Amino acid sequence: MKLHYWSALLAASLFLAPLSLGAEPRTKSKTGNPAAAIEPLIDNQAVVVAHADLTQPDLATLLGKAAKFLPADCEVSKLASGVETFAAQFSQAGGRDLYLIVSLDDLPNQSPYWLAPLSDDADDERLRSLFESLPCEVRQRVGDVLFAGSRQALARLEHSPASRPEIARAFGAVEGAAAQLLILPTGDARRVIEELQPTLPAAAGGGPSSVITRGALWLSLGVSTAPHVSARLVIQSQNHGAAAALGSHWGHWYQMLAQRAGGEMAAKLTGVQGRLTPDVRGDRLVLELDAQRLEQVGAVLQPSVSYLEERIRFEQSTNNLKQIGLAMHGYADTHKHLPAAAIYDDDGRPLLSWRVAVLPHLGEEALYREFHLDEPWDSEHNARLIERMPQFYRSPGQRELAAGRTTYLAPVGEKTLFEGREGKRFQEITDGTSKTIMAVEAGKAQAVVWTKPDDWPVAADAPAAGLSSPYGNRILVLLCDGAVLALKWPLEAEAVRALASCNGGEVVDLSKLMWRGK
Repeated sequence: MKLHYWSALLAASLFLAPLSLGAEPRTKSKTGNPAAAIEPLIDNQAVVVAHADLTQPDLATLLGKAAKFLPADCEVSKLASGVETFAAQFSQAGGRDLYLIVSLDDLPNQSPYWLAPLSDDADDERLRSLFESLPCEVRQRVGDVLFAGSRQALARLEHSPASRPEIARAFGAVEGAAAQLLILPTGDARRVIEELQPTLPAAAGGGPSSVITRGALWLSLGVSTAPHVSARLVIQSQNHGAAAALGSHWGHWYQMLAQRAGGEMAAKLTGVQGRLTPDVRGDRLVLELDAQRLEQVGAVLQPSVSYLEERIRFEQSTNNLKQIGLAMHGYADTHKHLPAAAIYDDDGRPLLSWRVAVLPHLGEEALYREFHLDEPWDSEHNARLIERMPQFYRSPGQRELAAGRTTYLAPVGEKTLFEGREGKRFQEITDGTSKTIMAVEAGKAQAVVWTKPDDWPVAADAPAAGLSSPYGNRILVLLCDGAVLALKWPLEAEAVRALASCNGGEVVDLSKLMWRGK
């Protein structure tokens, strides 16, 4: 599963859950279940269901509270303004509840789908027009529910109605809450975990993975405000024994997270462990947080969220560079040499970047075939393909970049791997593949159109000139052997020159250049 997709999903879930903080608690519907209308449209592979009541006031204020747990670079003011306008128009059109459904059948290529139950006085056409702002292919009424999602999801729901009795129980566990978030692992997913990871790591407490698969059949989070803001988390287990086993591992997971975070962050995480440990109640784990405890936990965790978000982005970018390295090696296996910095025409004019040349080895064969390889990157035809940049060229730490721009660059210039019009063979990397840079993740100031033959020019006198890093005191580099390292930044010019050269004969001690997390 692509990490970037789950990051977006997590952001959406975190957004929808706090949306109704400050709202009045929901009352039961006539059926006793506020989600009864949408349950038949939650398919058998749905793993996340998020709900918010968009009739509640003061959304901008509420988003401001939630912003403490979002990345610092989120445009919160714009988001709050947009949501407030949408919510007001949604309410005026007779809408109230909005559900986001994430199904495994839609991953990784399709977006989640949205459902809005329709009351007798709802204006279908106005609500449908409001759904135009959602990234969906189809907006259509299905019974008493307005659907917005992919054609694939709609066809699946119309022809294969689901039976998910656990959904009613999960909603019931947080009944009366202003907002709910359900996590619903499938039976197949639990079986796969038990087969592929039968034993938990020692750091996580060891024991069989059934501690998780049988201890967490589903998870339900509810947020209420009457008489004060509070939250309730319920985890349904297979039986009391499974609930007790899951509860006994809770402390191990906090310790594991704290060890990974290290330093001051570890102390803060350990400090909230007692406040965030659930009670075993029959066949469930229950964690209840009142307003005071929420405030205390939030004050401790707020800086942790930004730290963890940065770690996730850093790891995702590391994976992007590894995939680029695999694509380079795949190209070399096919062509018996690495790609040149550009695809050239017969007159030696650079037309398209190496990033286009390796597309078939990134799983983008179809996109590669759409390019006119005898035309420049900005020709009328090729320019239309810029917006379809593959995800592996998208830096997760630089989301403000314009569409089609990347910061994954190759070193070009004398003695570099991408010197001249001919791609080099691995035998020509005489400085060693483990000590020669193949690509870097540069800062946003060096962002280029991904199809354009434009990279990091390594000048002999100032090899690092014009190069920056999005991570401040470290930079990610892909070496020719496929390894991705975090090096201290900035580096001395001599070290940069040695690493950028593939056959200069320089001696470099990588152990002295490694970033050690300080």
